[in-house]
Amino acid sequence: MTQRVLWALLAMGAWTLHAAHKLEHGLLAEMLWACHVASFSIGLGILTQRTWLVAVGTLFQVAVGVPAYALDVIVLRSTTVTSVLVHMLPPVAGLVTLRRGAAWPRWTPLAAGTLYVGLIPVSRWLTEPALNVNLAFRPWPPLAGLTASPWPTWLGNVAGMALVLPVLDRWLRRRLTRRDPGEASRG
Repeated sequence: MTQRVLWALLAMGAWTLHAAHKLEHGLLAEMLWACHVASFSIGLGILTQRTWLVAVGTLFQVAVGVPAYALDVIVLRSTTVTSVLVHMLPPVAGLVTLRRGAAWPRWTPLAAGTLYVGLIPVSRWLTEPALNVNLAFRPWPPLAGLTASPWPTWLGNVAGMALVLPVLDRWLRRRLTRRDPGEASRG
């Protein structure tokens, strides 16, 4: 078994275990959280050798998904083993895969930000308001006292991603590939 296949199995295995846990608890719709979609993207990208899928998922997870998850765990003091796995194994698999030197497209930060933005209407359409997947219906609970509208949360998240994603993408390119950040690829 090659290392690529092993990392793909670890990423997809974590995602599958988490999906099974959500299904068991009647919460499968929560797999539409952007961080879970990003983890799936990483595993699928490694399996299919689509560097752009790995890069988009990894950048999203490292810049947004994992920090938001960590903050949520700290504030709400709740998580599960499968949630830890799905937030840790796929991003590590993605970083290892990207370190192997495959260039990824310059549009990766835009795609990573679009992942969240695109999943808001999908979450409003396909999930129950009580789940508040991707904060599609209301702000994050600790901020709900400031406003009942989800718009400030959405705008704040998009503004934060607009600042963080390009900077982190550039840094990862330098650290992982030792290539010029302006270098494009067909991915």
